[in-house]
Amino acid sequence: MEYTDLKLHITPGPDGTFNVSAQVDGGGAADSQLRLPVELEDLSGVLYRVGEAIRSERRHHEEESNQIETVQQARAFGAELYDALIHGEIRELLTHTLGAISDKPDAGVRIRLTMDLKGQGIAYIASLPWELIAKDASATAFVLSKETVLVRSPNALGTSEPTPFEPPLLILVVRSNPEGTEDLDLDAEQERIQSSWGNAPGVHVDFVNPRFNELADYLADNDPHVVHYMGHGDFTEEDGGVLILEDENGQPDRVGRERLQVLFGDERRLRLVFLNACKTGTNSPDDGLDPFAGVAASLVSIGVPAVIAMQFPISDTAAVEFSGTFYRRIAAGDAVDTAVAEARKRLVGKNQAEWATPVLFMRSKDGQLFEKIDRKPSAVGSSSPSESEGAGQGEGAAPAEGFTVFLAACNDSLRHLYRRIAAGLKDDGVTVIANIPEPYDEAEHEQAVREAVREADLCVHLLGDRPGERLGEEEGRTYPLEQLKIALESARSQLVLMPEEFQVDTIEDESYRKHLQSLLARTRDPERLEFMRIGQQQMLDEIRTKRKKLENAERNQAVSVSRSLNACLDLHATD
Repeated sequence: MEYTDLKLHITPGPDGTFNVSAQVDGGGAADSQLRLPVELEDLSGVLYRVGEAIRSERRHHEEESNQIETVQQARAFGAELYDALIHGEIRELLTHTLGAISDKPDAGVRIRLTMDLKGQGIAYIASLPWELIAKDASATAFVLSKETVLVRSPNALGTSEPTPFEPPLLILVVRSNPEGTEDLDLDAEQERIQSSWGNAPGVHVDFVNPRFNELADYLADNDPHVVHYMGHGDFTEEDGGVLILEDENGQPDRVGRERLQVLFGDERRLRLVFLNACKTGTNSPDDGLDPFAGVAASLVSIGVPAVIAMQFPISDTAAVEFSGTFYRRIAAGDAVDTAVAEARKRLVGKNQAEWATPVLFMRSKDGQLFEKIDRKPSAVGSSSPSESEGAGQGEGAAPAEGFTVFLAACNDSLRHLYRRIAAGLKDDGVTVIANIPEPYDEAEHEQAVREAVREADLCVHLLGDRPGERLGEEEGRTYPLEQLKIALESARSQLVLMPEEFQVDTIEDESYRKHLQSLLARTRDPERLEFMRIGQQQMLDEIRTKRKKLENAERNQAVSVSRSLNACLDLHATD
């Protein structure tokens, strides 16, 4: 889509009024006043009722007629917002702009709503659900068509473009549902993300535990293009906006503006943050509070080009459907605002209006944050270009001379560590055999692993708190565990590493826990098998130390053989 920008800028006027100025790319301007449908002092109550109407599908105990009535109220409020914002000369300008692109294929109008959040009374205006606007209560809302998208752009911040795109596309997924919080259907949402991106060459999806320090460690070593958070959020007058992560005991950790800005402030490659959590798009209507206290606003304020957040609570069903469609459209090459419009359509139903819950904050000029991703699956038995470049030698490649490490499969939460270790070993001149979850045929997988184990001087296994992706239909068989089992049979040397924050005896998966306990109980020859629980930052150095020990042992053995041979030759000469 090629969009013409219609910028609507709201500023405080005299005596509690608000001015609206409109400007179209390439010419055309108009001015008017905002005609609020409610008094400012009544706004909090109105927002509560509108929020209830938008998510009416969640209240299953209500009669269908009551649900329809409340949704109609939400749509009627959208028509009132349209009349308040777009009337007089501005309406004429919008009509003219839409007419100018009506006969052009793949063209649309982007309504870019801007306002200085620090202006007197503007906090109230920003808290309104502008995503509801429609020409009348029976008309389709603007945001439900990719030809009339709406984005919010805090004017005080200006535009912010991402650094040039450098593949592979790296997506960081954080799923948080700590003890004491309402259960969420996060598995379904994760499956949607994996189905959209998991088999796409040139795309990496990492999963990190929802603990602040682990996120900080990940971001210190990696530069994701996308951060997708699924879990709980909140907004209170005291704390502002928060994401609810978990502490080391699994209890809620309310992470607010300052910690979020510290966490993401240095991420210059970050192009999009997707916050699939309630109230992450909320800002306070109170002028006395920080205008960037909301989660989304705080991230936009540090330069993130685009943030998708939720201004009201959203149902699990809607959250999963929205994110799944959004990522499919991004993978197809859509701009972020076009993808949001397409995703909203999937939430349309006569008894709910949750399509108005997502809010897109965008500082990017055109919303084209990503190149189109070629989603054809890679050939069986080969690595994608990004994998072979970043992790050394892929499965099936001829090994180079020198020291060779087989880096066995790990679970998703350790994928970032896996790539960092592979890249570090490659920098050391080590041949790395990696990325052997493929091929997915069990017999071919076993053959590929046995070949890798035979070639390797050292097999390295990264084990976490989960057993990893299942291999086949049999319960308990996963890629990491099967590769560990094969290596135990014939590897020259193995190093099994587990992050120190994981305790074997407290792992929830009973079968996996018993497997690890059995491994710990084995009589180990340090040259053949070592099991260590150490810090993630120490793992690469530990592998390097192991390599030196093995190379020294090989040299010493060669010297010993040489001396024995010389002794035999000397004796033969004497005879």
